[in-house]
Amino acid sequence: MSSEELSEELSSEKSEHFIKKWSDNLLHIRKDWYYKLVFISVLLQFHANNLKDSESALGWAIIVITSITSFVTLVEFTSIGLTDEINVYYLWSRSIFISILSVITTLLASWIKKNQFIKRIKELDKRVYQIEKTKGKIASVIDRPINDRDDYTKLY
Repeated sequence: MSSEELSEELSSEKSEHFIKKWSDNLLHIRKDWYYKLVFISVLLQFHANNLKDSESALGWAIIVITSITSFVTLVEFTSIGLTDEINVYYLWSRSIFISILSVITTLLASWIKKNQFIKRIKELDKRVYQIEKTKGKIASVIDRPINDRDDYTKLY
């Protein structure tokens, strides 16, 4: 037996073994790796979008409250000829209302800061990116014809 014949026989056995291993492991790779990554990616994207919506709603509430505070601060009814007693009550109630709105704004901003919405959203986006990148690598390997793939152990 010549070295070429021996080489072809070994190559044929290796090729059959290679194809069998890929065929046996393809279902495992799709089911236990790829589909789980898809599920985790969707779950993290949903959670990140939920956090973004919450942060956006709270930010909008702060904008509305500060706008109302500014409006109430600028409104001045003392010059329209009301009695001094009414003007005192008006100024007193306006000051209390502005103080309450300012406290609410400060508490909302502190709560947003405490919950670290922005940091958590960034971390989730990084994880989703890494998962999507891994999914792409797996998909690019398992979508190729078996003979064009590297050894299946390199994927692991």
